[in-house]
Amino acid sequence: MSVAPHKEYLPVRPVRENRKTSDALVIGESLAGISAALEMARRGLVVSVIDHPFDTLSIRGTRTIGVNELLPTESTGEQFASFAQKALLAAGVTVVRGGHAQRLLVGHERIFASFWDNNLLTAKVVVFAPNGTEPGVAENIGFERLSGFGASWDAWSDAFFYKGQPVCVIGSGARALDQALIASDKGANVTVLWEEKRISAEHRGVLGSIPVVEDVALLELLADSQGNLSTLRINVAGVERSIAACALFSAHEPNVSHFLLPASSLSLVVRAGLVNGIAHSDHAGLVLDGIRAGVAATAYLHSRDLSPQS
Repeated sequence: MSVAPHKEYLPVRPVRENRKTSDALVIGESLAGISAALEMARRGLVVSVIDHPFDTLSIRGTRTIGVNELLPTESTGEQFASFAQKALLAAGVTVVRGGHAQRLLVGHERIFASFWDNNLLTAKVVVFAPNGTEPGVAENIGFERLSGFGASWDAWSDAFFYKGQPVCVIGSGARALDQALIASDKGANVTVLWEEKRISAEHRGVLGSIPVVEDVALLELLADSQGNLSTLRINVAGVERSIAACALFSAHEPNVSHFLLPASSLSLVVRAGLVNGIAHSDHAGLVLDGIRAGVAATAYLHSRDLSPQS
C-alpha cells in the first residue's frame, strides 16, 4: 500500500520553497478531506491538502461514488476524481502529494507538517480526514511475501493484469463488493471469498453472476515455481480445501492510522469522515462531515482571533 500508491487523481503542486504557510491544512485526499478543503476555501481561507502517508485507499479505486452534496449525480471514481481536481484548482487549494509528511510539529497556535524532503508546511488549524488503511489479512500466511506477485490490496490498479484468469477477492463488506465488481469489469474471472457465514440477498444481488464462497477463512497463499501466486488454501465452514487463483485482492473495511497526530496537536485538529466512524461506503455522509469540519475549522480560527493569513 508501498504506502499510498494511487494518488493520481489530484494535481501535484510541489512545495518549491522550504516553507509554505496556509490557514488550514487538510490531511487526507478523501471525500471528507476534499469537501472540507473546498468549504474552507469558499469561506476565504488559504488551504493546503496533503496525502496521509498510511492511506492505502483512493477515490479512483472506488467503482461508484454515490450522490452527494458536491456532485449530485452518481459517478465513477474516475469521474469524481476529475471533478475534484478541477474544483480544487478553481478554489485555489494547494495540493501536495507524494511528499510523504513524516510528522507534525506543534508550536504556538501553529502546526507544522515536516516532509522527508526537508520542506515545511505551516498552518493554524488541521482537518484530519484520512482515506483509510486496508488492514490486510492475517500475518504469516504468505500475503506480504507475495505482494506484487499476485497478492494485492487494490483491484483498480492490478486486476487488469489478470484478464481471463482466476482471481479471488476476500472480505465481507461493501469494499469486497466494490473490489469484486472492479476486477470483473477489468475482465478477471472473479470468485468472492466471503468471510461471514452468510452473504445477504442484497449483497449477492449486487454481485450478479460473480460466484461467492461463504464462511471462508484464509489459511495460506502458495506460489508456483516462478514465485507467483497460484493457489489459496482456505477453510470453508470447517473443511479445508484449495482453490486456484492467480491473484488475491484483500478487500476489508478500512482502518484509520493516526500516524501524523501527536497528542500535543489535538487542540488544533478537527476530525472528519472515516475517523468519526462514518463508513467508507457512505459517500454522502463523508462529504457532509467534511463540510461540517470545514465550517468548524473556520469557526475555530475566528474564535481564536486567527483571521485568514494573519
